[in-house]
Amino acid sequence: MKKNNNFRITLILLLFFTIGKAQEISVYANGGLQGLNHKLKGGTNKIDFGGKLGIGYTYYLDDHFAVVTGIEGSIYQNKLKFEELDYRSEQVDNDGDAFEFRAQIKNYQEKTKLTTINIPVMLQYRTFNATNQQFYFNVGGRVIIPMVGKTDATVEEFRITGYHADTNVELEDLPNHGFNSYYNWEGEINDKYNIGLALSLETGFIFELSTNFRLYTGIYADYGLTNMITSRENKDSKFLITYDPDGSDNLPNTIMRTSKLVDKSNLLSAGIQIRLGFGLGGSESCQCRR
Repeated sequence: MKKNNNFRITLILLLFFTIGKAQEISVYANGGLQGLNHKLKGGTNKIDFGGKLGIGYTYYLDDHFAVVTGIEGSIYQNKLKFEELDYRSEQVDNDGDAFEFRAQIKNYQEKTKLTTINIPVMLQYRTFNATNQQFYFNVGGRVIIPMVGKTDATVEEFRITGYHADTNVELEDLPNHGFNSYYNWEGEINDKYNIGLALSLETGFIFELSTNFRLYTGIYADYGLTNMITSRENKDSKFLITYDPDGSDNLPNTIMRTSKLVDKSNLLSAGIQIRLGFGLGGSESCQCRR
């Protein structure tokens, strides 16, 4: 935790230093498919619509190159689905008797939403000409700082039973002992994520509307380089449902917390972007036309 806090403080100090040197301030918005590229073991993962809102800061190195940074808020969304899951494991009940824990799940779905604060750092290349239109290309990366992770889960049906081989009896409908069934269950769960790093690309055109006012239009793409899944809070969360002998916690753990369903998750996004740049003037500012 202390290491993460020191990392965040360093980023903020670097950002404020860059702001002090900025020659252009910009506001921007983008939208497209933004989500987590889950490496699922079965099931389907659909990256949903998301977007970013940000304030950018640009320091011009010469007529062609600039450093672009800023701070932005971003939303990443996914829809995940498993049509059928059947899980069995050896467990011991409150009386010390061994049995086979069985969980059968039909049509399990999750809608996930991750809200983050991002800090981009990119190198910009732009063409130079005497017209009011230029081509630009940004390449660099983003630091992804998770803020809120929310999961809305629904299950058409899941049954939890216990099979005792010595008596050839399968126990069910005993909620006080952890064996029960749920139908059309819905729940909301909060998930935690790691700080991430992503490779970022942006390209498009710059339209100089006046000496210190520019319009950027183009496309963007981000590819996560790190796994966003944090360490499982519960070491036993190998499956979506874990056995609770008291029957009070036989509820889904979410796919993000289930090692048997997902290996890793990295960010993936692409879409369109628009940016308005306001030059701060001065002799060091970019002169897009001469």
